[in-house]
Amino acid sequence: MLNERFSRSLKYTRSIIDDEQKEIMVTITLMGDLQTVDGERALGCEIADSISVKQLIRKQGKPLREIFQLLKEKKVMVTVNKRIASEETKVYDGDAVYIVAHDGMGQSGLTLSHY
Repeated sequence: MLNERFSRSLKYTRSIIDDEQKEIMVTITLMGDLQTVDGERALGCEIADSISVKQLIRKQGKPLREIFQLLKEKKVMVTVNKRIASEETKVYDGDAVYIVAHDGMGQSGLTLSHY
């Protein structure tokens, strides 16, 4: 009976460790005047599997809502690991995503379109 409990406990512990190892850490850095609604410029994001840049930004919700809108309007440039990327580029564990305005400053031309 003791061996059964130990075996179940060990199996449960292994499943927790496996789940924790599946988490992927990606960093998002906002350049120029771009920032989250809370004034942050860097975010560490945990995701369960590789996803597109667009999905990653959307997944962050309110803090990056305006950045997501600018991405949809093609008003920002995205790089992943120092390479120009598109909104459909997949991100993986350890990737660094940088977002910068087309003008390089994050200022002019970056007001949201209100149609």
